[in-house]
Amino acid sequence: MKRWAAVLLCVGFIGSTQVVGAVSARKSVEASMMLTGSLELAADGSVSSYALDRQDLQPEIADLIKRNVATWRFKAQDGGTLPGKTSMLLRLVAKPVGDGNFGVSIVGANFGEKDPASSISFKDRQWPKYPDMARHAKAGGIAYLMLRVDRSGHVTDAAVAQVDLTSVSSDSDMRTLRTVLGDAAMRAAQNWTFNLPTQGPHANDASWVVRVPVNFHMRDQGLPDKDGWMAYIPGPRQEIPWLAAYRASIAGAVDTSSEETPSLVGTGPVLTTPLNQG
Repeated sequence: MKRWAAVLLCVGFIGSTQVVGAVSARKSVEASMMLTGSLELAADGSVSSYALDRQDLQPEIADLIKRNVATWRFKAQDGGTLPGKTSMLLRLVAKPVGDGNFGVSIVGANFGEKDPASSISFKDRQWPKYPDMARHAKAGGIAYLMLRVDRSGHVTDAAVAQVDLTSVSSDSDMRTLRTVLGDAAMRAAQNWTFNLPTQGPHANDASWVVRVPVNFHMRDQGLPDKDGWMAYIPGPRQEIPWLAAYRASIAGAVDTSSEETPSLVGTGPVLTTPLNQG
């Protein structure tokens, strides 16, 4: 790899992007923001109220969320009862629309209670070693993993769903880097163990599926800016055959999860309407 450059993004409402590197990569730069909060759900599945943990959002972003939340409708998992309140994790993405402008939409969401006894958490996690090739090139990215965990807390299936890059180079070099980062993350994850749910409707499940992002970054690369936006070159979504049964529970994106808290798939209320309606 001969030439890599960090992706730089300035976001006012949605600002301008400046990338040094391959032309095709410059055209595909995106930025994402993760937001947490909670929803109050009515018996009919509508949202009676919501709250965001962050209060300093740009008015346009706050309005986008307000307009879309008003259209959401939910149903309970497996014909159960809807919870009166649920936590939410939203992923917003800004994409170029021409003339230096960006359009923002909600592309992913994760809904569910955060009660530790009803959730899954890391028990033993050794973070992957930074691959030598990527370290020498000062290149980074985020590998989004999907893991299936058995009742012993061990990983029985692991797959790389997507790898986004925070550095750019030629198309061939970026393909190589995605493979290198994804393989490093998956090798490490196969040795992780988890604390399992001890109560709630999924405590007796035969297995669980979790989403975990693994961030490979050097210095300030791969970290959000002061407004919470992180720039990257999106990678292709990979088809994972064993994940097909959980597709309805993923709510639009495999990359809506926290590095510190694994996201349990197939739990929490199910969104039955479009996540983003403009």
